[in-house]
Amino acid sequence: PNHRAKVAARSKAVMHRVGQKLVQDKRSALAATAGIDGGENTLKGRDLLSVLIKANMEADIKDSERLSDEEFIGQICTMLIAGHETTSTTVTWLMYELAQPHKRHIQDTLRAELLSVTSNRPSMEELNALPYLDAVVRENLRLNNAVDITVRCAGKDDYIP
Repeated sequence: PNHRAKVAARSKAVMHRVGQKLVQDKRSALAATAGIDGGENTLKGRDLLSVLIKANMEADIKDSERLSDEEFIGQICTMLIAGHETTSTTVTWLMYELAQPHKRHIQDTLRAELLSVTSNRPSMEELNALPYLDAVVRENLRLNNAVDITVRCAGKDDYIP
């Protein structure tokens, strides 16, 4: 595994550990507040995790249909990643990359191409006609993928000549 894969694995381990703690703490808190108001099921909490745990604790759900702790943690990881603001992260990385002194020539070339646009509010057609902007954005997405722990598996063999 390369450095990036190792960093992703460490990040995934941290999310897993934090997810376990969140599930345990939320279950304890919900159980502590259960039945306080006249013996009814009055579990408090309207956040997504509380709602998920409460639904999983319902009496009418079969044990075989309940989510395991691992499934809960998977759901938490999905919520964290899906809730991640990918656009702002991508733009932040792009600005960081362009600010690097050894990439000044990229910034200068991109600036020249952007200044060639005559409109203050360019249309998508005008933006799509900027090949260097397209190349810079694509390279940034390749290098600094906002969701880089997505596991991909080829559906079939592919040979590159």
